[in-house]
Amino acid sequence: MEKILFVINPVAGNSKGHEVIPKINKYFHKSKYDIVITPKKGVTEEMVRKKVNHTPYRSVIAVGGDGTLMETLNGLIDYKGSVGIIPIGSGNDFAKTLGIAENIDESLKIIDEGYTKEIYSAWINGQRFLNVIGIGIDAMIIDYKERSKLIKGKLNYLIATIKGIFKYKATPLKVIIDAKEYNFNPLFIAIGNGKYIGNGMKITPHADLTSEKFEICIIGDLKKKILLKSITKLYKGLHGGVQGVEFLKGNTITIEFDQVRPVDVDGNLINCKSVNIKKSSSKIKFLVKG
Repeated sequence: MEKILFVINPVAGNSKGHEVIPKINKYFHKSKYDIVITPKKGVTEEMVRKKVNHTPYRSVIAVGGDGTLMETLNGLIDYKGSVGIIPIGSGNDFAKTLGIAENIDESLKIIDEGYTKEIYSAWINGQRFLNVIGIGIDAMIIDYKERSKLIKGKLNYLIATIKGIFKYKATPLKVIIDAKEYNFNPLFIAIGNGKYIGNGMKITPHADLTSEKFEICIIGDLKKKILLKSITKLYKGLHGGVQGVEFLKGNTITIEFDQVRPVDVDGNLINCKSVNIKKSSSKIKFLVKG
């Protein structure tokens, strides 16, 4: 497997995808890579699957954010090479877990050097993901964030979070974790393979990509005043000290809803009546700093 496949989301990070191509051209000889530019959200998976079926790439690189990485990964079900990321999206939370900076040149160096770490991906309702599942207030926050036309980046997430705190109402949920049943009335449940959501909120601070278990954060129906005061603790991963917040561990999680509702999967909203979430039984090779 000699060649590298770059899967570029051209509109990621305010159209930063177009900035990456000339840097790739300078860094790698043209015979050593191919580029696929995704025309819109939702088609990346099939494009990647077709390319990889025809060419034995040694590495496949998602150029975008967490959503681009998730779609790319789902096109690589039987792929044996390495996977990497050039994080140029609006959040880049999975890259934060791996310590990969939001710097195109540094990311290209990591790809060129070829060091890998074996990590677990995970599954939700038959789709693979790498980072965090968010259930509850998170879906509303993402909706507010995506509607924003003027404000971008971390400030956008912060403002959307504050709006969500005032609008969202907790809903009772039955949650089954490794065959044990729990009843919660949560504002938010985060199921973390990675650590971060919302452009740097350390929601599952002890999640481990090499562990067979997720870290699960349950934020109960806290008063708005307490939630607002706790936002800075979320960014530092210190919210475990807030009364009404608890952490669990588990490999398999099942939740049924009373109606179809949006669930955040690595920054993508999918509509579900229930979710079945589990760690993958095998690891993938992910390109990291040497």
